[in-house]
Amino acid sequence: MQFFPAVPLPGDEIGLLENRQMFRDRLAAHVEPLAQLAKRLTVLAVQPIQELPAARIGQSAKHCIVIHAGNMEPFGCQAAYDQLLSTFRRLAEQDPSNAGWQRDLAVAYSRVGDVLKAQGRLEAAQVAFDQNLAISRRLAEQDPSNPGWQRDMAVAYSRIGDVLQAQGQLEAAQAAFDHNLAISRRLAEQDPSNAGWQRELAVAYRRVGEVLQAQGQLVKGLEASADSLTISRRLAEQDPSNADWQRDLALALLRNGRIVVAANMNDIALPLYEESLRIFTGLVQRAPGFVQWAQDRKIVEAEFTALRGTIASARDGAADGDQTP
Repeated sequence: MQFFPAVPLPGDEIGLLENRQMFRDRLAAHVEPLAQLAKRLTVLAVQPIQELPAARIGQSAKHCIVIHAGNMEPFGCQAAYDQLLSTFRRLAEQDPSNAGWQRDLAVAYSRVGDVLKAQGRLEAAQVAFDQNLAISRRLAEQDPSNPGWQRDMAVAYSRIGDVLQAQGQLEAAQAAFDHNLAISRRLAEQDPSNAGWQRELAVAYRRVGEVLQAQGQLVKGLEASADSLTISRRLAEQDPSNADWQRDLALALLRNGRIVVAANMNDIALPLYEESLRIFTGLVQRAPGFVQWAQDRKIVEAEFTALRGTIASARDGAADGDQTP
């Protein structure tokens, strides 16, 4: 595995990143050698230092960037993760009462699962994620008042849901996402002022909405997606200067618009697309050189234009029908 010192990324972008292109863009803005490397490799994560063995990183680093390819073996990444897992398993077995080592082992299983999922080895990834969940659940049950353990369990359920949905096991995926949502809701209710918990609750609602939509349950999917939109809007209104929260809102509007279109309610979807496009336009104007936001805007604009055309055609057809003698 290759570790690099972190570039100065803002806010909560330190952590797992779903959007790899955004990460590449941020690399390009800061460190050219890493940017060139990132063009050739698949970027999966930026990981906090506490989740990795200190001896492999250097004591002065606070975070590190983990970059590895979809084809792991030429870069030694798969072997490195296997060695990491073996080390943490041995430590955890030596002292089962050490919660820190147990959590390290859970994180190692999670990272192995990430690698296997990136390689398309979904069943093997699920086995690793199951191990991660088992440890995370045990820690959470030992100390229900520890929000960190609770969050770890929520994330573990989310990973299980991801890999199950990728395998087409939608009902099982929904059950996992429901667990994630229940924990995320509890954490958000315990500390309403914690924007991080609120944002993770929005994500949890989104995942439930997506898996319900995949099962054809559009009404229930829209309800969950609307809850996600409500939270994203509240966060964006609390801090209009936070570009990440503005983008979250724009994407939530887009997702809701797509579900409404799928339910043949085009007129209702139109203002959702319009607001999403307006937010992305503002983000692009704020940072013209940021490729990801420009691409986001282009996608929304294309779908918005197509939707307006569909609505116009339907109205023209209705008008022609009214004029038929």
